[in-house]
Amino acid sequence: MLPRRHRLTDSRMFAAAVRAGRRIPSGPVIGHLLVDADAADPPRLGLIVSKQVGDSVRRHRVSRIMRHAAAPGLRGLPAGSVLVLRALPAAGRDPEAVAGAVARILERATRAAP
Repeated sequence: MLPRRHRLTDSRMFAAAVRAGRRIPSGPVIGHLLVDADAADPPRLGLIVSKQVGDSVRRHRVSRIMRHAAAPGLRGLPAGSVLVLRALPAAGRDPEAVAGAVARILERATRAAP
């Protein structure tokens, strides 16, 4: 489970990250990174797993995999950054590939962040 301070709960920040954030595709997952250099908040993570991924059990499994894979890598992101991970329908067909995709997104996000 992600600590509360690292959870993204504001729908406006979700929308801002998806619209204006840097898009980082990686197989069955797409990352949207929005960095606010002025903010002192810790890096936050949001997940988007739609019904296109599969039934409730499959969606929750994909969410748990994404959350577990992203938690250690959040420390490498700068303060004030928001990372939204969006699962594509392919994530439901191959949940084992999701953790690797999230790791690649975090690696690219930490290199790209100022």
